[in-house]
Amino acid sequence: MPHAADLAGTAGVLYTIVLAPPLQPKKPLYSNAVMVVDKKTSQIFCITTLLFTGVLGLHGHYFSDRYIYAAAGGHVSLPCTGMLIPGCRDTVWNYSSPQGETVEVVTVGKVRTDITKRAGKMSVDEDCTLNIANVTAEDTGEYYCGPGGGETYLSVLDISASPSISNNGTDGDVTLSCHLHTHEGCERGSSTDKIHLSWIDEEGFPLQESADRQIQNPSACHTTLKESHLYQREKTWRCQLTTRWGWLKIVATYTMLGK
Repeated sequence: MPHAADLAGTAGVLYTIVLAPPLQPKKPLYSNAVMVVDKKTSQIFCITTLLFTGVLGLHGHYFSDRYIYAAAGGHVSLPCTGMLIPGCRDTVWNYSSPQGETVEVVTVGKVRTDITKRAGKMSVDEDCTLNIANVTAEDTGEYYCGPGGGETYLSVLDISASPSISNNGTDGDVTLSCHLHTHEGCERGSSTDKIHLSWIDEEGFPLQESADRQIQNPSACHTTLKESHLYQREKTWRCQLTTRWGWLKIVATYTMLGK
């Protein structure tokens, strides 16, 4: 049986059951059992292995199995796994919006500039990975890589302000809304039931409510921050997404620039 060190750099890491971390993902990709017989004692041992596919991205995004989370304004890479045909000459990428509209954004390994207005920020790597730059809420949805690949669900975290903050700053109240845009919505029992949104300071600590600051959480995918008597010309707000287990962290930011 291969050791974890032998699999570094692959999409997943193989663990024996005793090496698995105490806080495991709820659904491993698959499990495998191997029967071993001791010739001297005739005892039978069962060795169970689990293959996890959770990988922390390097560009402000996270992907685990089929679900990928990205902060607005960054870029994200969607891996194409399980391809039946080597190479990318026959690769297609289909995109389905949360409203159910489907479009083929990549044909025979090339981004289709005649179909999607987002083509200018898309590219395809040699391993068929689909890259999306300057991610926005419009990129939220289901992506299918074929032939023989699988579905990937991209969710996007962003922040908006009301009233809109100008570059001159603000001399009063402001309400910021942090929203996770998802393909399947925020109904309980969906993948979003595993995540948590919070407001943090520049050092990563949770913001606390006060007389001039109120925080509300209307749903798992939505949190608001209201600040009153704000007399500043420069300020950055941060909204953090974590999993129930606490080891996934991506941050969306909203910055007010003074003159």
